[in-house]
Amino acid sequence: MLLEPSDPTAGPEPERGPEPELQKHTGHDLPTESVEITELAPPVDSMSQSDLRFEPDLKSEPEPEPELEPGTLADFMDRLSSRIPVDRIEEIWIFPPRKAGFGDSTVLAVSAFEADPDRRRIATGQFSVTKDPKGKPIIEEAINEHGTAPADRVSRVIEGVLRRMGDDLSAVPRHITIAGDLQAWARLREGS
Repeated sequence: MLLEPSDPTAGPEPERGPEPELQKHTGHDLPTESVEITELAPPVDSMSQSDLRFEPDLKSEPEPEPELEPGTLADFMDRLSSRIPVDRIEEIWIFPPRKAGFGDSTVLAVSAFEADPDRRRIATGQFSVTKDPKGKPIIEEAINEHGTAPADRVSRVIEGVLRRMGDDLSAVPRHITIAGDLQAWARLREGS
């Protein structure tokens, strides 16, 4: 405790209460005061499991997902799954990008489960990517439903749909079975 010199013209010092007791603690003198405890927390053994549960801070915001680069396969898959729920997608065919005008074009074809277990809904997503003068991707998308087909004829129907779209069938697509599995979709998306 630092003492300040007293000012002789200030008059008598005001009375103070008793000085707090000093206690040695790691080499420093700290004032201590006695505190009366009126209520004790229950012992841990008597606490319920709900008392021990961690409650998340609802005010904190979730971590933002890393920004997806436009024009990537993952971007195209997200666009497609915004229109066709992943849990309904049975199979996906991913055709390699091909040059189209000033950019690239990528086609995704899917078969999706129907209420009738012997039929599948056929849809395609065609994505064209060009760049603006600053190099930023510009994406044109066309997601179309082409009707339903018997489950055992889906591959031939997809070939016919692509032929009518005018796409080049010389490129061999990646064919992946999703079977409505969100994890299979996520693995494909992440590995793209």
